[in-house]
Amino acid sequence: MHYMEETLKFIESEEMREHLKIELPKLDWFRGNDYAEIVAFAPAPIERKILVLELIVQKAKCDTEMLHNPAKLLESMHTALNERYNCTQGTVFSVQSCGEGIDSICTNFDAVLQYLCEFESDESDPDPRNRTWYQVEKWLPNDDGIMKDACYWILNAKGEIWYFGYYSEFKPADWENIHDCIGAGLNLPIPFCSGDIVIADCRPFADITHVLIVDIGDNIDCCSVQCMYLLPDGKLDMNAFKHNHFLCRDEKSPISGLYRATKFSGELEKSESILGIISDAIKNRPSLANEIMDFMFRSEHSEGVSWEVLQNKFEL
Repeated sequence: MHYMEETLKFIESEEMREHLKIELPKLDWFRGNDYAEIVAFAPAPIERKILVLELIVQKAKCDTEMLHNPAKLLESMHTALNERYNCTQGTVFSVQSCGEGIDSICTNFDAVLQYLCEFESDESDPDPRNRTWYQVEKWLPNDDGIMKDACYWILNAKGEIWYFGYYSEFKPADWENIHDCIGAGLNLPIPFCSGDIVIADCRPFADITHVLIVDIGDNIDCCSVQCMYLLPDGKLDMNAFKHNHFLCRDEKSPISGLYRATKFSGELEKSESILGIISDAIKNRPSLANEIMDFMFRSEHSEGVSWEVLQNKFEL
């Protein structure tokens, strides 16, 4: 097995996966640390991540002084699994759907999984990406009689552990809490061009949305790929695609949109049709992309620009 091939299996988008097979070997700076980052932040079970991280540690060129040291990530994955059963007397686990409000309290982690199994048994949609997610917190008894939350896991609807982290008071001295930056750190070259409409899919943490790629820059810098998207009030905004900034302000996702990014080729809903108009205009006149981007960044409208303003400015 080659660690690159195994790593890219975590990229769910075929377009992205095939593009990266060609582009990543060209990047002399892309090392084991970068492959390990793809694995660690993927929307996939930790057990599966461990197998590929072991391969990266064994066979890839890694920099132990850089962020996302594969060996350190591997250690953290094992810790995430071990903490399920590293419990003192009186430990409880709280279960929260979508991280909001406590749905249940369990006395051990196996009971958590049993609860999720029963709770999800009647779910009609077989795709867990369309369903809810869960945050499970471990609470430990304290000397003052007050329970303290020590750590947390993020699970999908099937009960698979995707992510894990400690709360500050219980964080080991040498612990690198990698999941503090999930959803915002992944940086990969994309196969899309200015004017393309792309599906941004961060389910189950956020709804699927469509974004218009305005500029890709050098396609290497994390902020080089700028995209336009619709705000809930119908205004248009622009920001960095690789940083998940297309999400609504009340949405947060530990999944980077790069894992499932796919070019959209269907018919847009009426509410999103203006993205299609702008896309056609950019493809007919490529220089328009930079004009729009300059206008958006220099605009006084910090809360987005209305379609009417953009339409009149560029005669769309």
